[in-house]
Amino acid sequence: MPTATTPAGPPDSETSLQPAQLLAQWERARSADSAQVTAELRTAFNQFVAEVLSDTQETNLELADVQDVLRQAIGLTVGRAEASGTGRAQQALQEAYQMAQAVGPGTAPQGQILILFQSRPDAELEMDELTDITETMWRNAGQEWELVFGHGIVPGLPAEIRLTFLLAPSSAQ
Repeated sequence: MPTATTPAGPPDSETSLQPAQLLAQWERARSADSAQVTAELRTAFNQFVAEVLSDTQETNLELADVQDVLRQAIGLTVGRAEASGTGRAQQALQEAYQMAQAVGPGTAPQGQILILFQSRPDAELEMDELTDITETMWRNAGQEWELVFGHGIVPGLPAEIRLTFLLAPSSAQ
């Protein structure tokens, strides 16, 4: 019995996108009169997605999480910071908020938050630190926001912990 072969065709766009391509698609889908993504935001977003996609750590965040956020996002904010020592979780969160890069509305009644925690093997993130950060971010954003987080161990991380977040307000549905 003869077998039919299927032409190879382009790769599945949902799984083959690189960080820059994800952001470029999101930009094209937004209205022409919306604010432009800055170089700093582009760099922070690309770094966040590259770490989510990293083969060297299991973060419990996946490309699908980032894609879901972008599908509904009317704006983006990316914050990132590292900290060590006593109070490191709150220190990292405060610094990440201060250093955050944003485009679009800063607040909305609903949206999604992706949080990536990274720590050195000798200084893992404590459960109370995780709870403190996630509850603070959720309280600041609002009860209608969905929060997803992941954690990865990074040997050689300069500080004890690194916190990176992606806030994506969405329009009311």
